Amino acid sequence: MDLRGLRKAQGFTQLELAKAVGISQAMYSNIENGHRRPSVETAKLLGAKLGIDWYELFEERARGEG
Repeated sequence: MDLRGLRKAQGFTQLELAKAVGISQAMYSNIENGHRRPSVETAKLLGAKLGIDWYELFEERARGEG
């Protein structure tokens, strides 16, 4: 999944999306770049904002894609 593409398609900057879900821009950047995994709560909020099922944020890592 391309979080960057999804975020941009929704018209969010990293900072705007991070603020909307209650995390720092640095944390969001780490999630977007695959360096960190969001909490379930954060994944649910990101999913709602980006129009995806929240668990998709975890599936890539389980398959070794991110």
